[in-house]
Amino acid sequence: MLTRIFSTLVLAPIAIAAVWIGRPYFEFLMILVCSIGIFEWFRLFKDQHLNLILFLVGLFYIVSPFLIIVWIYNLGSVGPKLVLWILFVVWATDTGAYFIGKLLRGPKLAPNISPSKTWSGAFGGCLLALLVSMILKPYLSVELDLIGVIGFTIIISIFGQLGDLVESWVKRKFAVKDTGNIIPGHGGVLDRIDALLLAAPSAAFLIMCFMV
Repeated sequence: MLTRIFSTLVLAPIAIAAVWIGRPYFEFLMILVCSIGIFEWFRLFKDQHLNLILFLVGLFYIVSPFLIIVWIYNLGSVGPKLVLWILFVVWATDTGAYFIGKLLRGPKLAPNISPSKTWSGAFGGCLLALLVSMILKPYLSVELDLIGVIGFTIIISIFGQLGDLVESWVKRKFAVKDTGNIIPGHGGVLDRIDALLLAAPSAAFLIMCFMV
């Protein structure tokens, strides 16, 4: 637990700084994280003897969100703020789901996929993400009213949790606990960015529909 918290306290500021400072640190971070994720997926492919089509589907699933994040980042001066918003919503959802789920427990969200996840955790994740978005709203400089910010946050939070479940399903399917061991307390890079892999495309869809 302490190792997980320490890793988060180290990695989150690095990600925030890379987005805020911009080039070339942002691009370097994107390439580095994406490359490690591809390597982890290739290792799973090699160990599990998957067919090529499944490998390519997984490759697209990993790479496309990074391209989407780069696209969002380049949407003028608001781009970096949108990327940070997405990251904070994903992190808040993950944190709220973990701690509130541990505290309240209750019915399982998807017991056959991830037995530790609960409905209370899912709602708790959304609530903490909403709280974070309300705090960040004055600094976002986006053309969204309060209802828009709430809707944006809830959708990203839900899809982030779906991304987490997809990752859990893949690991259960391949009978592995983690996709790697590069991040102490978290496992592999894919274990850490699983929520972002679906949160980023959902955010891009909302941005194209309501902001661009």
